[in-house]
Amino acid sequence: MAVPSPKSEFMIFTEKGSHALSPTALSTIRSAVSEARNARQVTLTGGPENVAAVKSELLRQGVPANAIVARNDAGSPLPKVGDGLDPSDRRVSITF
Repeated sequence: MAVPSPKSEFMIFTEKGSHALSPTALSTIRSAVSEARNARQVTLTGGPENVAAVKSELLRQGVPANAIVARNDAGSPLPKVGDGLDPSDRRVSITF
């Protein structure tokens, strides 16, 4: 039996050189929270520190802890940007 694909996906990027969430990331998380209100499960995928930062913000915005599933996986690399850093190191995917 095939696993159904998620209904929605949001990409969050932490700040360069840290795991802080930018105003843009916080806005994206707010949008995800409003769409995920009735989701039974919200899955976060990314590096462990970044996932922890996003999970903390989801909890702060009212997503129940038992609905959040964290997967520590940086995923496939993204093209490097001008500063030579791999953006996938800062990426967290929110799916539900």
